[in-house]
Amino acid sequence: MATAGGKVFAATITDATAAWTTFSPILYQSTSTTRASISRTVTRAVYVQRAGLVIAQVDVTAGATSTGGASLSLPVPAIARQVVCGSAAIMGSSPPTQSGMGYMSATLDSIIVVALTNAFCDITSGQTFRYSVMYQSA
Repeated sequence: MATAGGKVFAATITDATAAWTTFSPILYQSTSTTRASISRTVTRAVYVQRAGLVIAQVDVTAGATSTGGASLSLPVPAIARQVVCGSAAIMGSSPPTQSGMGYMSATLDSIIVVALTNAFCDITSGQTFRYSVMYQSA
């Protein structure tokens, strides 16, 4: 942001480029019924939150196979459900990579990979769940 005379203050730059915060997302199975956490290894999970806007990026490898759909928690709850708030993918083989919309759960606290051809996607042990989303926090 420029000020009078076209100057930018250091505090403005520092605030705009503040460091990302790490978090430890939970990987869930049985997304369509009663969720239960499954083991995972977090490679990267960061977010930045400014004035209610949250941007989050996550990369998690499953340590178990899900049934009933996989979902991955958000760093902070959302204020309202957004049908599409970014992209999400379950990557790897057997089953092959599944990518789709980053669909927010009804509980406003996790992301589900929803492909256009089926409802909830499952994850197999060793596959990676990644998302990049943007939403308004509660």
